[in-house]
Amino acid sequence: MEKRAEEERKRLQEQLDKEAKEKGIEPVKLPEIAMPKEKLKVNTDNGTVYEKKRWTFKIVDFEKIPREYLIVDSKKVNSAIRAGVREIPGLEIYQEVEIATRRI
Repeated sequence: MEKRAEEERKRLQEQLDKEAKEKGIEPVKLPEIAMPKEKLKVNTDNGTVYEKKRWTFKIVDFEKIPREYLIVDSKKVNSAIRAGVREIPGLEIYQEVEIATRRI
């Protein structure tokens, strides 16, 4: 992770230097990246507190999300069907017949 961050910082610095040269101005120097070397971990009599990282996301433009990452809300669709909706664009709504048995 540190290597990628440093490579990105260098790439951005080169881009800033190039743009400054084209405009005939003094380039801005990016600060060095201070990356922590180890995770935070504190042990106590009652347990351990530690840092946990995870990747996540937020939607910034719904229209640009590739179709394979979108899913149908089946709970909402089934709720609508139980409420009497029989046409939803892109879906075929139909009845299936099942045979049910109950032991006595």
